[in-house]
Amino acid sequence: MGLQAAAFSHGRGTFWGVQYHPEYNYLDISAAAERYGATLVSEGMFRDEPALAAFAAELRALQLNPSDRVLLWKHGLGPAMHEETLRLLEIKNWLEAQVFPRATRHV
Repeated sequence: MGLQAAAFSHGRGTFWGVQYHPEYNYLDISAAAERYGATLVSEGMFRDEPALAAFAAELRALQLNPSDRVLLWKHGLGPAMHEETLRLLEIKNWLEAQVFPRATRHV
């Protein structure tokens, strides 16, 4: 899984966007999957409710042990998901560049 971000500038404005939700951790994702479970099953994202429950349980297990190599490999999750500093890097960059630009400049 590759994580990507982009910044587009026009005039005095800049739009920053990411293709993922860096603010979500594994618990957030499992809760969203369970919340929309019936829809996800009906649309074929999961074979059935037990498959969805197993997926959510594995994400909760990853929250407890983000270095579980078996689950990371099974779900195709690289360092940008299991290392919080990498997962939040784009938000950090945006905050430093756009929200607090003067505070991060070295004098």
